[in-house]
Amino acid sequence: MDTLDVHAAGSAEVLPRPPSASGCVKELSVAGWSVFVVSGDLTRDAALEVADPLFASDRPPFAVVDITSAGSLTAEGLGVLAGLDDLAHDRGGDFRLVVDAIPHLSAIRLAGFSGRFNLCRFVGDIVGAVDGIDEERRGKRGRRPGRKDS
Repeated sequence: MDTLDVHAAGSAEVLPRPPSASGCVKELSVAGWSVFVVSGDLTRDAALEVADPLFASDRPPFAVVDITSAGSLTAEGLGVLAGLDDLAHDRGGDFRLVVDAIPHLSAIRLAGFSGRFNLCRFVGDIVGAVDGIDEERRGKRGRRPGRKDS
């Protein structure tokens, strides 16, 4: 997993981290938040890749998990994230889930986690603009990439 440290001036520095076991979780450190971008399926194993550094830390976790690029969401993966939400709040931190697709919201509901997470549409809503996170659809509600505007 790579760690990208974004400084206030907007410059970014990649800090060496062991590669992600699944190759689908990227970790960024932004303004005191740990931002995890999931680009593959959110399985139990992928969610545990997010959990490991947060459980290992002594400080209160402030975590954002961006699943906007994730494929499918499993109930087990969402269950791990629910545990992280509890951990963050128990330690005086915060946990946010970034979701922008109806199928992901439906999967969260079907897994029994409706109302469980603090949901946001963009990472930038939480930590500000971040180099390396694609939020090209910001401000284009309802439009999908490749669709031409009328």
